[in-house]
Amino acid sequence: VRATGHAAPEHFIDGAPPKGFENHPVIYVNRYDVYDYTQWRSGKEKRIYRLPMAAEHEYAAKAGRDGLKYVWGDADPKGKTNYDETGDRAFANWQKYMKPVKSYAANPWGLYDMSGNVWQMVGNEYELAGRQWIFRLTHPVEKDGGVAGGSWARSAAYLPVNSRSGTSAGIRHPDLGCRLVREPLGSTHFKRQPRRLAALP
Repeated sequence: VRATGHAAPEHFIDGAPPKGFENHPVIYVNRYDVYDYTQWRSGKEKRIYRLPMAAEHEYAAKAGRDGLKYVWGDADPKGKTNYDETGDRAFANWQKYMKPVKSYAANPWGLYDMSGNVWQMVGNEYELAGRQWIFRLTHPVEKDGGVAGGSWARSAAYLPVNSRSGTSAGIRHPDLGCRLVREPLGSTHFKRQPRRLAALP
């Protein structure tokens, strides 16, 4: 925000998180904001930063374990992560319900908050040129809206490691955040580019 002049999330005060929320997930950001951030940070550090693909998020959540339902195993979610147990949590009360990072135990790979608290944006492995009703693309993330992990405002139905949902690229919500992948130094990770189709006369 300070380095580029990019607009801060709407709940920030003078370009910084409100007092008491410095160790909480960043929210009120959309895919365009995250794209701008990853482009800036990748250029600054000469390393590739990006959103994980949906399959990468699930792989990291499982941490090498097959057959489990949740990040912690198959036990009931109560007390294991931050989600809406009663179905009455409103977005307006996000300051009451969102918790600091690392409020619950990490998975075996040391990754915290792989489910619950805030949705994490993930990439979808769509071939954009093959999808219906796309007449024009104006931005690389325009049709990519995958989210995973569930949130403080959603029920336990969204917590399983293989659960997915979606939202529009421009949506900013108080239960939507992101977790980035940092490629290894010297990575040759290719950059996806949508195919262009042209109609013949």
